[in-house]
Amino acid sequence: MSSFAAVPQPAFGDTFRSNLPRKCSARRRTPIWQGLGVRVYAWRDAGIHVQRGFRGSDKGKIFKFQVWFDDSYDKTENKHSGKFKGRLRVEELDIGPETTFDSIRGELQKAGYEITEYPHIISAKKGEISIFTVDTTNRIQRVETWCGS
Repeated sequence: MSSFAAVPQPAFGDTFRSNLPRKCSARRRTPIWQGLGVRVYAWRDAGIHVQRGFRGSDKGKIFKFQVWFDDSYDKTENKHSGKFKGRLRVEELDIGPETTFDSIRGELQKAGYEITEYPHIISAKKGEISIFTVDTTNRIQRVETWCGS
């Protein structure tokens, strides 16, 4: 079973284990519409995004959880992702804003992650957890997980 630490909410089960930064209060989240029945909540000051259902049988379900180590900018939507400045524990890996993919590649492979290299991005995937680099910098851009139903 994969483990991913960042948010302490019983609804997430054992997947998330540590604390959100204090600046992630409900007042600072920004709701963003994301398709039919799903809303994205972004705590940009902390680089954390959560996708949650808001109607029908998906109401209240968390679909995806993302931690952004690089403040990505989407020109088409004029939005910044924000930047997480803390440490994140993914299984036995300790990942922070300065972590490079090459520094954890061996551990990812040993843990069973499938590594895919594209011209400008490297990704590692195991189960519902994915880790992505920033363009050609080799730094970790974001870590995300799809949450079970």
